[in-house]
Amino acid sequence: MNRNRIGFFALFLLLGSLLSATDPEFPLLQSLASFPFVDSPSSSRQGWDFGLRLSYANVFSRTYGDESIGDFEVASLTLTGRKALTSRLDAELSWRLYAIGGGVLDHAIEEFHRQLGFPTAGRELYPRNRVHYRYRDRFDYREGERGAAAPVLSLAYLLIDRPGWTLTGRVGGGLPWSSKAGFSSSRGFVLAGLAGEFHSGNWRLELSGHGAWFTAPTWLEASELKPRMFLIDSRVTYRRLAVGLAVRTSPFIQGDLASTGYLATIGLRLGKRLEAGLIEDLTPYDTTPDFGLYLKWWPASR
Repeated sequence: MNRNRIGFFALFLLLGSLLSATDPEFPLLQSLASFPFVDSPSSSRQGWDFGLRLSYANVFSRTYGDESIGDFEVASLTLTGRKALTSRLDAELSWRLYAIGGGVLDHAIEEFHRQLGFPTAGRELYPRNRVHYRYRDRFDYREGERGAAAPVLSLAYLLIDRPGWTLTGRVGGGLPWSSKAGFSSSRGFVLAGLAGEFHSGNWRLELSGHGAWFTAPTWLEASELKPRMFLIDSRVTYRRLAVGLAVRTSPFIQGDLASTGYLATIGLRLGKRLEAGLIEDLTPYDTTPDFGLYLKWWPASR
């Protein structure tokens, strides 16, 4: 195991367990638009909050004819600050930092698939724990990469606040950023959505839906994309245990990359402001990470 792999594995151990259902790790889609909100477990709405999400995921996505291949592991850190402007209106700023590398999980995932009789989807065709990230003739990465995604500014307004349930609306956008093929766009995006929370006793139900609208980055043709993408996230929490399902549409028009992605999640509240858990993708597996872990933390609230 070379130093790069040791370093990447050390990062995995440091981050702990890391992928939130929100904004599933899949750089090709996240380069167009993202939903990097780290929702506070108990926003005071009286000052400011600061939160972070650490994530780590194994990605393997291979299209028919190998026009596109995503075979790597990705770690990211999303920082979110929220300032209460009034008793109902918050200003938010989120920024995601990422790094991809060959990782260490390929062998364990392949063996897990074999033992349960699941298809390996062609994983055996590519050397384990190396980067293979390509889309047609637009880019072809064979080494680790790191960088920062577009900062996202938004306003969140508490539309309804009643005993047992709340409804919040959000509008905002991603600032124009670097045009790094496969990772970011210099053209920005706009977003809008709703998030509701219902609770009774030890039960809590959270539902949210957000949409993003954008133009094609310089490294893609407009004819390849629909200029929009949507994410629906649902979670049911009982005491400390949370289970959920996330659904994200794809803006690609044709081929396997046009598939909607589905993720199942299970998490455990480790404290009032800390949650850890894992995710697993569901069929058709084309636009979601294969497996991931997450840690969400809101260390500060004033």
